[in-house]
Amino acid sequence: MSDQDFKFSNILPIFITAMIDFNGFGIIIPIGPYYVETFHGNALDFSILLVTYSAAQFIASPYLGRLSDKYGRKRVISIGLMGEIAGYIVFGLSPFLSLLYLGRLITGATSGNLPVLYSFVSDKTDRENRTKAIGLIGAAIGIGFVIGPAIGGLLSLFGYRVPILFASVLSLTNLILVQKLREEKRGTKYRKSSIIKTFKGSPYLFLSITTIAIGFVMLQTVLAFYGQALYRWTAFIVGLLLAMVGGLSRHFFRLDWSLNL
Repeated sequence: MSDQDFKFSNILPIFITAMIDFNGFGIIIPIGPYYVETFHGNALDFSILLVTYSAAQFIASPYLGRLSDKYGRKRVISIGLMGEIAGYIVFGLSPFLSLLYLGRLITGATSGNLPVLYSFVSDKTDRENRTKAIGLIGAAIGIGFVIGPAIGGLLSLFGYRVPILFASVLSLTNLILVQKLREEKRGTKYRKSSIIKTFKGSPYLFLSITTIAIGFVMLQTVLAFYGQALYRWTAFIVGLLLAMVGGLSRHFFRLDWSLNL
């Protein structure tokens, strides 16, 4: 397959899967602080929720990648989506603050599908077009981060549990769509790596990306509490602001429309 033969339709199902997956994650961000407050929690409790999710995802992602080599990409993605559905339901219907941590733990441990999605793309593209295809999956993730907070903020007008349960519906929809994916013969295996190896390879790039990520997560953590205390911002306003920040930071409007979209 040459560069001229590459078509966006070849990876469209994976593009949609990635977009919906990260859309669900983005929905939780603007309403999370307000939801925690209904359980008499504070900013520290919300921060721990974020850490719980991210730590579980960090630990589980390499294992999901290796399991996809052994049992197939589609099967691992499907199991991950079922875990996400369960996690969102526990989180959205929880009567106690402690169960919120369990919900985010389940969702984090089962939502580390990004390496598997990238491996799926690698299986379906040749070496010449792989970078372009993976870049499009990155664009799908960016769209999810832009649309998700906006949806979360909008649905918060009907109650804080509504966006969370809607995220579970999105994951269920995604699970159904994933069953339509055609799995190619796995020609690219997931490569296990480590933070130390990555840091040694390009330390300045690693530190740059890490500091940017830390700054963005800090914004997510305190923005709602800051806006609520000083300006009486609602989850709807926070959702719109995060959607705008996500759109600008991820260059949402600079997709390569020359790829036969």
